[in-house]
Amino acid sequence: MLGALATFTRRVVLGAVVLVPLAYDPHGFDTPGIKSLVLTLGGIALLLLGGLAVLGGQTSARRPRAPELLLLALTAWAAFSIGWAVNAQLAETRTLALLGMCGVAAAARDLVPDSAGVRRWLLALLTVGCAAVAIDAVAVVRESADLPDSIRKYASILFVHNNMASSYVILLVPLIAALTLVSRGVGRFVGLAALAGLVGYLLLLRSRAGLAGAALGLALVGLLYVGRARMRAIQSHKLGWSVGIVALVLLGALLPLSERARGLAKDGFYRGVNLIGLDVWDSQFRPRLWAKTIEMVKQDPVRGVGAGNFPVNYARYERQKIAKPHAHNDELQVLAELGLPGLVLFLGLLAALAGALVHRLASTEDPADWSLAAGMTGSLAVFVAGGIFEVPFALAATATHLALLIGLSAALGRATPAAASGPATRVPLGLLMLLVAVPALLMTLRRAPGSELRAEAEQHREAGRLEQAFESYQAVAALGTGSAVPHREAGLIALQLGDGERALEQFGAARALWPFGKEYGEYEGDALMLLERYDEAVDAYHEAVLGHPSRSAPLFKQAAALERADRPYEAIELLTHEIRADPQNIGADVFWQLALVWRRVADELEGRGEGTTEECVRALVVARHFHAVFLQDGEPSQREAVNESYKHVTHRLQLLAGSPDSWWKTTYQDFLDDGWPMPATALYSSMDEDGVKLYPGWHEPEGPPPPRTMRY
Repeated sequence: MLGALATFTRRVVLGAVVLVPLAYDPHGFDTPGIKSLVLTLGGIALLLLGGLAVLGGQTSARRPRAPELLLLALTAWAAFSIGWAVNAQLAETRTLALLGMCGVAAAARDLVPDSAGVRRWLLALLTVGCAAVAIDAVAVVRESADLPDSIRKYASILFVHNNMASSYVILLVPLIAALTLVSRGVGRFVGLAALAGLVGYLLLLRSRAGLAGAALGLALVGLLYVGRARMRAIQSHKLGWSVGIVALVLLGALLPLSERARGLAKDGFYRGVNLIGLDVWDSQFRPRLWAKTIEMVKQDPVRGVGAGNFPVNYARYERQKIAKPHAHNDELQVLAELGLPGLVLFLGLLAALAGALVHRLASTEDPADWSLAAGMTGSLAVFVAGGIFEVPFALAATATHLALLIGLSAALGRATPAAASGPATRVPLGLLMLLVAVPALLMTLRRAPGSELRAEAEQHREAGRLEQAFESYQAVAALGTGSAVPHREAGLIALQLGDGERALEQFGAARALWPFGKEYGEYEGDALMLLERYDEAVDAYHEAVLGHPSRSAPLFKQAAALERADRPYEAIELLTHEIRADPQNIGADVFWQLALVWRRVADELEGRGEGTTEECVRALVVARHFHAVFLQDGEPSQREAVNESYKHVTHRLQLLAGSPDSWWKTTYQDFLDDGWPMPATALYSSMDEDGVKLYPGWHEPEGPPPPRTMRY
């Protein structure tokens, strides 16, 4: 009874897993994540139910074929990599997703009795896929109307990014094409309509890569159809076929490590980009990303950085404002995360599945059976081709498709049901499946409420309930998803609350998960400033400056921390160095910061009764200089406020005895000492909405030089 119920439930759950492409997060957070969660939960539940079915004597537990065994081995290697991964939680999440794929493949292998069953499941898969495309097409049309061209690639709702959408859609094209070729009447019409709809969707996404992938799938199915009479010749060359597969695996494993091969691939890539008219700017990041990924691989080519840990480690090799989530290449992604053993297992899995499908193509004479094998072969080929520029193996919708191909391929040509195994085999197998599935299912369920809790945290934040928002983000972090975002957001909320200690604690926890993130130096500096630990804040901001040298905010904050640490001249030196490093491209805000620092130095000296000393006069003169430079180069909207400060500093200088000659001498000496020639406006004028105005009483033998003649 237990075994029969488990088998029935297993069929229901497998049907639910087919719906992964339709999975959608109502809160709008990380839609690929909700798909991965459905795949993982469904696949592990299938594994658990399979164990119960085996223990109950309702075995459809056939022996796994080579592709499935290689997927199991890859999953085991990913589990081992948790031990050396920087972010163990992300490694666990990726391993659980791979285990879910194993569960889906095993269930499809056990529950689908024959080729007729394969056809039914593939039709269900195609029905779900076409429904997802239809729903998403409506969403894309609605979203695109409100999105600028620069971000229209995010118009997809079900797949978030148009590249993810096209990666999934092109897998359906060969299946539909193969089934359409052997259909008649209404079936052929429906198939052609579905193909037209998929192509139209790719055109809507403006995905040239998707259209190329669809064309590849159609071409391959067409070639198989034309040459199917010759496929039987493969049967007489089994040894040569096996050697060819092994050579393919080794070649695929070694090519990414060859400088010459990468150079040829890069040349070919750019020629292809130019040939089909792709946006070169949009395409250039991939070769750079691949080169940086190879640098990562060379650090530990055998073990890799750990399953799921690519985005955590990539920041070590390239400065970036947004973390790169993947390598945009399946082979490099697997190689970087799981090393050479992982890559060989992955390529072996693809080669073994291709071998099984081609063997079926060569051995069957049944048109219906042939169409299934041809469609699955074309879909696998498109999966591999798509993996050159994207990562379908890491995306839940496409990974589910691959898992189903692995399982369904075992049923092609099968004519008899599986025989029940004896107790001596059944009990250990069932217990082993439960031993793996139960803790994996509990770990996955523990992470499931993440989206709900994060939405709750955002609602609290928007309503101004910062303490509740902080607690909700802590609850998300406690789920162990591997993401540093909940800790980071909790830390930022703590900063809003003025709680430096809690902010530091959260940023430290985020660093533990994402140690190479460049933004945490600035966040920690803000927390340390709240705690009045100014010298430590200086060091934290310095790290942020090194991480993102193009951003000015950390630089200004470091200067402010130096001031608060009673080190104003170090702040001046820091900002001055920034100007000298690139004087032609420096932002005007740096001049404004320098003006403020020098004015504060003058204020402090005047407060100590040293307002007429040479040092104070120099501080006022240089402050006035940088006020003037900012008035020349800064934003017009800021000039009114800056000009008031400029006039105030000038007035203080005019009050000095012998003005302006008394401070002109200081100006000239400062130029001799530091090499800062004063701009014309700094000596003679003030600037407001009416333009440049000369102050009365200032005399030069030949009159003032024209304004804006010199910046520094």
